[in-house]
Amino acid sequence: MSGSYARVEDLKRKLRFLGQEISDYDLQEELEAANRRLPAHVGTRFIQKQYVTSAEATQTTPTFKLWHTPLLSFEKATLNDETITASNYTVDTESGTVVFESSYGEIGSSTVLKFYYVPEIFAELEVLLAAREIVAWNLINTTGDVMIGTKKEMFDDAIARLKNEINGRGAFTAAADHQVRQIP
Repeated sequence: MSGSYARVEDLKRKLRFLGQEISDYDLQEELEAANRRLPAHVGTRFIQKQYVTSAEATQTTPTFKLWHTPLLSFEKATLNDETITASNYTVDTESGTVVFESSYGEIGSSTVLKFYYVPEIFAELEVLLAAREIVAWNLINTTGDVMIGTKKEMFDDAIARLKNEINGRGAFTAAADHQVRQIP
């Protein structure tokens, strides 16, 4: 398994304006380096804290919408900091919905759910971080090519916007997990 969320093809698409061939190995290395920098930017997973309303608690199959969709992976759900068995809910990674089984009667008003997941937007950020690094090196090697300098600034702006979107969404009910992700 690679140590990145993004794919080499995505990074190639971002860098095609350079007009040079960069090996897949070098691109993968840069993506993995960008993945190692994610904890400093947004964490390694998103933790969404959901306060259950009385309307949600009375639903036959309580359904909750995750803020960042689609998902790369869904790790777990907790209720009042106790892990909920995965057989009690289903997750649609495309729409970002978590639907609890009708037989799961633990969800009540005033309970707190937490959803731990990795949204696809993390892969987008990873691609931008890797592309910016490669463009920065090209800028140095081309002694300040104006077009490459402009692209670097565009990547810087895009990174700032994406980080703001991730970190700004639900600032009072979400947390960035800054733990290092273990790769088997």
